[in-house]
Amino acid sequence: MTTTAYDCEKKLVACDTRWSMEINLIDGRHILFVDDTGFNKICTRKGGALICAGDGLTIAEIKDWWRAQPFDPEALPKLRSEEGQDLVSIMIIDANGKREFDVGHKVALLDTELDVYVSIFSGSGSTYAARTFSQCGCVKSAVELSKYMDPCTGGEVKYLELQSGNHNLSDENFDYDSITEAMSERGGLMKKSELFAANSRMDAKVISIKDHAQYSDIANALKSGALKAHAPTGGQHIEWDEGRIERLKQAARRIAELEASMDN
Repeated sequence: MTTTAYDCEKKLVACDTRWSMEINLIDGRHILFVDDTGFNKICTRKGGALICAGDGLTIAEIKDWWRAQPFDPEALPKLRSEEGQDLVSIMIIDANGKREFDVGHKVALLDTELDVYVSIFSGSGSTYAARTFSQCGCVKSAVELSKYMDPCTGGEVKYLELQSGNHNLSDENFDYDSITEAMSERGGLMKKSELFAANSRMDAKVISIKDHAQYSDIANALKSGALKAHAPTGGQHIEWDEGRIERLKQAARRIAELEASMDN
C-alpha cells in the first residue's frame, strides 16, 4: 500500500516509495515489502505528473506510455486483467497544478469558505497523512509521519513541485524488475494480524526475507512472477469501464495540448 498527498495550493505532490505484497507462509500471513527501489509512483513529463497505485507491472506499462516521445494519448495500455480485475488507480495533474484526472478512494481537506480543496490524500496511510497535514501544513511531512502509523508506507518521501519543476525523482529507473530483485536481496517481512493491521508498524517485528525458512521459495516465486509487487490504493476496486477510460484519454490529450502550447 502507499500514501500519496497533494497540496492543491502549493502545487506539490509527495508519496512514499514502499512496494509490498501479502503472502501466506508456513508461520502465517505476512507483508513482504521493500523501499527505495528507484521505481517511483510519481512520473513526470513536461506537461504534468502521473501518480499511480496498484499492480506494479501495469504501472510500468502506464509509465512507459506517459513518458513516450512523441506522447500518444490513444496508446493507453490495458487497465484491467483478462479476468476483469481492475489493476490501477491514477491521478493526472497538469504543469499548472490542475487535477485533470483523478479516480479512487481519497481523503480531502476542504476550505469551506472558498469551497476549494486544500489537499488530497490517498492510499493506506491517507487518514494519518490528512491528520498530520491539518496540523503542520506540509504534505512531505504528512507522508513522512504516516510511515510510523501505516505499516505499508515507508522509504524515502518523493516529491514534485509542479510549477518550479523541483523534485527528487532522479533515481527513477522505469524497471519493474528492480522491485522484485530488491525484495529478494533486502526485502523485509512483517507478520500480519488483525491487531497489527490496526496499529503502527512499530508494533510489528520485521525480519529480513533471507532469515525466513521459506526464503528460497519466496525468491523463486518473485523471479518467476508468481508473486507480484503492488502499491494498493487502500480503498475499493476501481471499475475501468469505457467511459472512465475515455475520460483518462481526454485528460492525456489535454496534457499533450498543453505541451504543444508550451513549445510555441
